[in-house]
Amino acid sequence: MGKTINSDNFRVENTDRCIKKAVGMQQKFHLPSNFSYKMMKKINEKILLEEKRREKRIFVAIIITSLLMLTSCILIIINYTSITLTDITNRISNASIPSETLFYLPMLISLPLLSGFNFWLRKKYGHLIRR
Repeated sequence: MGKTINSDNFRVENTDRCIKKAVGMQQKFHLPSNFSYKMMKKINEKILLEEKRREKRIFVAIIITSLLMLTSCILIIINYTSITLTDITNRISNASIPSETLFYLPMLISLPLLSGFNFWLRKKYGHLIRR
């Protein structure tokens, strides 16, 4: 029985020496001084990215919902008034349009289009304008 105790002690001492040697061989790893700042910056960037994605989803959902509501309102009005598509086209073709409206019509169409194009350009390339 004495031999097993000695061999167990030898194993424990040998294991302790091996562990100490392995720990001594490990490189000391030090965190940079601004580690917490960098980590918080990355976390904030991820949060902002998720928030933007969520806002895009909500925006798309609002547009889809609005279009569906508008379509359903139009269908309900057409259903209750029993107006057909041919009646609508006949009324539009028979309507008299004043000449002033025809004169300003190209402007009325182009101004919203140009305004939207201006907004898109400023959004996409606005960083190049600011100095």
